[in-house]
Amino acid sequence: MYTNASTFKKSVLSFAIILASGAAVANEPLAGWGNTSAPVSDGNVTPYIIAKTGQDGQPIFGDRGGNRTCNDVGKAFFGNAEYYRCWTDKQDFEDDGFATDFVNVSDDPECINDIAVTVSEGTYVSFSAGPDGIGAAIIKGGSDANVYVYEPQVLSDSGLASPINASGGPAGLSNIGGFCWNPNPEGDGDEPSCYSDETAWAAGTRYVTKGNWATYTPYTLSPVTLFAGQTMNSGTVTFSTPVDNVVTITVTLNDDWRFALNPVDYDENNEPIYDNNIKVQDYASAPSKKNPAPGLFSWKIFADGQVGTIEVPQNMLYGIHVDVEQEVACPIVP
Repeated sequence: MYTNASTFKKSVLSFAIILASGAAVANEPLAGWGNTSAPVSDGNVTPYIIAKTGQDGQPIFGDRGGNRTCNDVGKAFFGNAEYYRCWTDKQDFEDDGFATDFVNVSDDPECINDIAVTVSEGTYVSFSAGPDGIGAAIIKGGSDANVYVYEPQVLSDSGLASPINASGGPAGLSNIGGFCWNPNPEGDGDEPSCYSDETAWAAGTRYVTKGNWATYTPYTLSPVTLFAGQTMNSGTVTFSTPVDNVVTITVTLNDDWRFALNPVDYDENNEPIYDNNIKVQDYASAPSKKNPAPGLFSWKIFADGQVGTIEVPQNMLYGIHVDVEQEVACPIVP
């Protein structure tokens, strides 16, 4: 349901209604994944702008004109692009309204929410939602989107807006990128999971003796340990017997690990396209002593879950780089 409230006054305080006891707490994005923004909502939730580049200076999430999705929010705030089970489509704000209501578009049958949205002065957004409430709202205007994250989920909030622009006030509302939430948990094991990103390499010889710990390994028929964060045993790497000069490499991750889900773009159905997370370079002899660039490796695939395979040319040595995620405890809400 959408209502255009031209007489709505920003000064009217409408606190967020909380699903659990205590005050609404806005989670901060993981280090390097976002920056504090404004305006703070009437429910006292500070928004964040999800970063366009990571700590290594490389683009993350792809260049989509500042638009964000619930997958992006889950990754940036909880290390898990699949953190939210429920979400609405992006809706452009045109002619003082939205084309359709905000309804769940995921395939999860437990995602039941009646969402009502009001926009004031073409800028300020208020919402109410039940029975599950809202875990995140994406408010876009200008070149960026403000992300308001609620832990625990809330039944309502108001005063949400796009980032502040050169005028000193929020940019006019361009779209609501989506509302994100999870069904109310009904028991143990029903809560969403959080993850921490790690870089992993198949054990072997270091490319350089100082700094970067990246390694390459010789072809072998014995299992090779996959180390994440240099010292954590995150799985094993095995090589097949060559067939027609082709070797199949299988990466098997340990419990509590999975291949990283890093959205870089979205298809025509607004489904995430994930970055390749297994990258391999073959060598006939020891590579030059310099830091490798996995993004430039010749062989790459996206793997989902805990087992991934990739076919590569038969050779003497391989640099095997894997982007992984380890399940961790989610942030504790005070």
